[in-house]
Amino acid sequence: MTENERQHALSLSNYWIYRVFDVKKQPIIYKIKNPLKDNLAEIIPVKYQVNVKIKK
Repeated sequence: MTENERQHALSLSNYWIYRVFDVKKQPIIYKIKNPLKDNLAEIIPVKYQVNVKIKK
C-alpha cells in the first residue's frame, strides 16, 4: 500500500481492499472493507533504497 492509498483509505468511507489467491488454478477473492478505519490492520512502513557506488 502506498502512502497515497493509505491516506485515501483513511479519508473514504467506501474503501475496499481485494486480495486474490490461486489465480491460475481456482481464484479466490477476499474483499476487506477498509481495515484501516477500525484498526484491523497493522501498518509497518517498509522501504529500502540502495545506492551502489561504482569505482571508475
